Amino acid sequence: MMPGEPLDLLRTRLRARRPSPLPVRRSGRRCPRIGRGGARRLRKPAGPLLAMRCRMPIKYSIDSALGIVRETWIGVVSAADLEGHWRAMLNDPEVLRLRCTLVDMRPSRPGFSHSEMVDVIRNLIEPALAGRDLRTAVVAFGPTQIGLSERYRMCAKRYSSDATFAEPSAAVEWLRRDNRH
Repeated sequence: MMPGEPLDLLRTRLRARRPSPLPVRRSGRRCPRIGRGGARRLRKPAGPLLAMRCRMPIKYSIDSALGIVRETWIGVVSAADLEGHWRAMLNDPEVLRLRCTLVDMRPSRPGFSHSEMVDVIRNLIEPALAGRDLRTAVVAFGPTQIGLSERYRMCAKRYSSDATFAEPSAAVEWLRRDNRH
């Protein structure tokens, strides 16, 4: 601020530099941490911590070159997040055609119980697959993630062939070696 410069001019400059609030949404739903009015009701710009808490923690993309689905888990993953993610994947015709998935859960922390995972498998995944099979390579780090991967493998053995890896390159190699497409 220059001497003699009006305070209103300084306020205007500072407001112009402030980033606008991020559109913080969670799979089309309002983020519960923001409230009913959504991001417009924020008085301050959404910080990175708020945005991280409210974004969808599981994302997937199709890797056409390798013929696999790449799935990444970030942050705390709840049972509702898991169910929403599987609903989206099971409604994607390309995912159902490939049925070969690389799951990287290293940057995440599971926030659901074993029984909640079993409910999603029995009530959503098994009926939607209708006898089709899956191949899943899970990249995990630490005892919690490795344990979750092993519990999924045991629950999903009727429809899925799974393996757990420490490195993505080994997981991709396993998927490519026995890829049926």
